Amino acid sequence: ADRDGMPRKAALAEIAAHLQAAWLAGAVVCGHNVVFDLTILDRELRRHELDPLDHIGPVVDPLVIDKATDTYRKGSRKLVDVAAHYGIRLGQDAHSASADAFAAMRLAFQLTRYLPTCPNNWRGTLDEAHRWQADAYREQRESLAKYFRIKKGDPATAAEIEASTDWPIRP
Repeated sequence: ADRDGMPRKAALAEIAAHLQAAWLAGAVVCGHNVVFDLTILDRELRRHELDPLDHIGPVVDPLVIDKATDTYRKGSRKLVDVAAHYGIRLGQDAHSASADAFAAMRLAFQLTRYLPTCPNNWRGTLDEAHRWQADAYREQRESLAKYFRIKKGDPATAAEIEASTDWPIRP
């Protein structure tokens, strides 16, 4: 990045512009734990005094869907592990940006059939899928907060978790 990249502020502005243009054109953003990536992008835009993301279009997050539809499965929910669980192989270039993006897209395609609103035959709108995931994410965070409060006796961590239930960008 230092040798071949562009200045950070210019790169952030370009990434945000492409993302906004894609959403305005009707594209869907897909990413595993996408709340992390979009929140980081939003914070970096603000830190560099650029406009924050002002239009959030449809998002599909396989992590949110997997946790909501297979709640009690034990084991890691990392992309490589969730992909393996559903029979998706990342190959030798695992953890590269393109391999991770492709795996998240394949997971999203496979997992949308598990959305409870329209099982096995998604006929809902992208807005409905987006809202369903936002609700599922909030419920997951609230459950995690309850765990920290009751099982771990850690009300401070529970309060931090409860303060960040928005999806796909934390405030």
